[in-house]
Amino acid sequence: MPEIEDKDNESFQQNFIVNRDIFVLTDIEPETCNDLITDMFSLVNHMAPVIHKKQIAQLTSPYDIDKKNCSVLDIYLDSKGGDTHVLRQITSILALAKNKGAIVRTHVYGVVYSSASILATYGTCGYRIMGENAFHFIHFGSAYMSAHKTSEIAKIAKHMKTIKQQDREAYLKNTQLTSKQLDKLQSDEMGYLDAKQCLKYGLCDWILMNDGRYISRSK
Repeated sequence: MPEIEDKDNESFQQNFIVNRDIFVLTDIEPETCNDLITDMFSLVNHMAPVIHKKQIAQLTSPYDIDKKNCSVLDIYLDSKGGDTHVLRQITSILALAKNKGAIVRTHVYGVVYSSASILATYGTCGYRIMGENAFHFIHFGSAYMSAHKTSEIAKIAKHMKTIKQQDREAYLKNTQLTSKQLDKLQSDEMGYLDAKQCLKYGLCDWILMNDGRYISRSK
């Protein structure tokens, strides 16, 4: 797996792309995602516009798609989250890909916490997959901005409130969670959800069972 070293010679695992498979297997941070974001922009910018006409209700598996008539981006996630601004760069690229008619298929077979959980829900509805033993953790994290003036404290608080609201809207738009359910899961760090709970709340569309079967919300 590609690696990057910082100034102190500490090794960082780096998230990366192979063809159209996107791997986010560590923290979502600038030092682990800079090359990933550059490569994603390049990949999406060179994609030909394609309109996907497959009806979601007709899907019999998350792989029921004609790749000849549709571009597919596969994102494999196993991450404890990270920088919310990096997350926004990645989701903006995915929005561009969807605008071109691409299918974004997300795969969670380990854990996705915080920003990684939000990223997993950005997959195209009908194509978001979790392993039977995988977990989401809904969590909005903490702010690490430093203020040197009294006036800056209020500005930072306003900015973080905006970020939190955007994260809430992402869950409410991309899942079946209600505002009340989301508030409850976020209170007292209660938001650990197993695959069956994620299927119930619409954070995923399919569960890959340990025996190899796929189950979906509609079955």
